[in-house]
Amino acid sequence: MPSHNERLRTLLDSTKQKTENATTQQCLSSVIEDAIAFDGPIEFNNTKVWLLSGLCLLVACFFGYLIAPKLNLDFIFYFVRTFNQCSPIIFALIMCGFFMWLGLTRNSRIDALSDEIYRKDLIVDAGMIPQKINGVEHAKKMAKVLNDFQRGNHYWNTEKLFNANFSGSEYSFAYQYYCFHYVTERREVVTSTDSEGRTTTRTVMTYVHSRRYGILFDFSFTKEIEIKTGTAIKSQQSFTPASIEFNKRYWVKCKDDKRASKFLKPTVVLAFEDLDEQLKGVHFEVNNHGKACLSTAVEVFENTRKFGLRQPQQFLSEINEKNEVNRLNELLLFAHKLMTLTDNNFK
Repeated sequence: MPSHNERLRTLLDSTKQKTENATTQQCLSSVIEDAIAFDGPIEFNNTKVWLLSGLCLLVACFFGYLIAPKLNLDFIFYFVRTFNQCSPIIFALIMCGFFMWLGLTRNSRIDALSDEIYRKDLIVDAGMIPQKINGVEHAKKMAKVLNDFQRGNHYWNTEKLFNANFSGSEYSFAYQYYCFHYVTERREVVTSTDSEGRTTTRTVMTYVHSRRYGILFDFSFTKEIEIKTGTAIKSQQSFTPASIEFNKRYWVKCKDDKRASKFLKPTVVLAFEDLDEQLKGVHFEVNNHGKACLSTAVEVFENTRKFGLRQPQQFLSEINEKNEVNRLNELLLFAHKLMTLTDNNFK
């Protein structure tokens, strides 16, 4: 008869496999229904782990008690000399720490699976269809047409790409949601001096990993413009709106100042200011072919679940509800707002 922990491992392995393959709400619901049908709590029983950890601690204390009378004031010298005597204590403490770590962390796998199920549910509820791509090749391709993908100097990869549609009050449009991963390589010369005063230098390489989350869509109301958060080099700045608040947060690069001035009317400027309050690191860009991207440095698919596999019945109810990706909605509504504000038919 398999133990509770063995049956739970089997359930979690099956849950992970089914979640990865799930494409519909019904598939996700069936995954959680398996957890509801499980005989027992969805948690590992750590009784044996805590007992083993305590036993190892007792063993360490016992051997410590045996050698304690032999200790003298020159402890370090004595410790090195009698390492063989102390090795059982060291081993017992290591095993004690291992069992404690196992007991404290193995239930985290359940929470990670709950996160994965909830994230997949958000994707399904948003009607997003995952695309199979070569992430490195896709990032290189996009870097040729949009400057937002020209970040970092070491590695580019489009980790996720989904196709979806948005339907607004005035406009409906197709879009792609993406997660773009880039790495910046930095070289740093480190100088060190040894005990004899000799100085040596060496080059240290550091790698900074960053991600952008955004949407790609068609935008026909302006072109060849970039609006970015951050500080610009003066030679890069090509247009400055009248708003002081906007200029504190964004800088604009464009090929045609008149076109930029027409696009960045007061209502549009105010909309960008409001967006910066909600999402950090905003970047909006339209290339000369009308391909637009709107991205942020903030994770869009935030984990806002209230329940998980440990409360399967409540988790099922939560999954069966319509769950919104609030930050994605902010990007989509902003893109829609730009269309309505810059289309003369809606003035």
